[in-house]
Amino acid sequence: MAPRRQNRKYDIVVLGATGYTGQLTAEHIALNLPTNIKWAVAGRSEAKLQAVVEECKQFNADRSPPGIEIADIGDEEGLKALAVKTRVLLSTVGPYCKYGEKVFKVCAESGTHYFDVTGEAVWVGSMIKKYEDAAKASGAIMVPQIGVESAPSDLATWLLAEHVRDELEADTKEVTICIHKVKGTLSGGTLATVLGLFDVFSLSEIRAAFAPYALSPTPHTEKPERQSLPLAHALFGSHYNPYLGRLTSSMADATDAAIVERTWGLFPEIPSRKAEYYGNKFVWKQYMRVDNWFQGLFVHWGLLWATVVLALLPPVRGLLKRLVTQPGGGSDRQARSEEMLEYRGIAVPDDEDITQKAFVKARYDGSPYVLTGILLAEAAATVLEDDIKLDGGVYTPACLGQTFVDRLEGAGFHFEVETVD
Repeated sequence: MAPRRQNRKYDIVVLGATGYTGQLTAEHIALNLPTNIKWAVAGRSEAKLQAVVEECKQFNADRSPPGIEIADIGDEEGLKALAVKTRVLLSTVGPYCKYGEKVFKVCAESGTHYFDVTGEAVWVGSMIKKYEDAAKASGAIMVPQIGVESAPSDLATWLLAEHVRDELEADTKEVTICIHKVKGTLSGGTLATVLGLFDVFSLSEIRAAFAPYALSPTPHTEKPERQSLPLAHALFGSHYNPYLGRLTSSMADATDAAIVERTWGLFPEIPSRKAEYYGNKFVWKQYMRVDNWFQGLFVHWGLLWATVVLALLPPVRGLLKRLVTQPGGGSDRQARSEEMLEYRGIAVPDDEDITQKAFVKARYDGSPYVLTGILLAEAAATVLEDDIKLDGGVYTPACLGQTFVDRLEGAGFHFEVETVD
């Protein structure tokens, strides 16, 4: 359990509560977190925040409504004043590479636990270099990328490695995760993040951040290699996995890999997590499942060319910024109820005498953005209510451990792990 800091007005503050993800996070807190939690919504517009408060009142009449805090993400002194009022700050204001650093900084320096839902691993790497020492000194537990990028992949990998260790009595050599099925739309904030990343960081900085184990505090000295893929994958962009189906490239592979590989490197350094270390030869890869080779060809080459165009042609980025949904917009409640997200994965033990493997399924029936709000809110509850045995520092979702997974199960995000032949 996180230490209770003296003279803190709130347990949780949702920063950016008038945005799409912020509203969904506030809704989950109002409906599901303990009613004795003191919380507030924060942003620039008092009128818009008041509308969020009124909506929260309708969700749960037994809960005291959240407070309202006016905050400007460009005002560092104002953000510091906000950070010292709360035990946990949930930041939903993106793109983080443009608007997130001051928030991260004041939380690290103020001993305020921090969670965000960025997918910008290059930005996360920059924040680790600049502010992890401050977080360690202040006792702030900082967990970036705890939304759909990259909590499901990180938690599924951790559960697979735990199963391999406990049931097959071995380290984990190789994990393959696939996005098995997804029904949902990108919000304006997500699109703005993708387009803005190239405006803030150089191509060399982005490449460096996505290098293998770039965010890991522990070097991967073994330099293991994954099993080679068939030539058809290089040509047609997909291959068949007997456990996961036909797989093609995933847009989230590099982003999620950065966090999973940081988890691998953090566990040996955390006294309470040393026994959970995955193993010296651990390697990881993510794919997306497709129905046939033609779909795989389209997705693989589409992602490749989209990346090249966005990286090398700034005028195209400028045009897309004018055409896409504005930040804050997303699907309505009816559409969200028809969405879903499912991950599957397979883990290979680091023992040639063991032929069995571990298989995981992680599924949420609902919008991926609702799940993002759940992940944020339940992470806050985990730090506030549970004994997670972490000191200050910059961590990953899997570092929150089994109590976090249990809370997610209770909120509708279900995990199944089994041994397969």
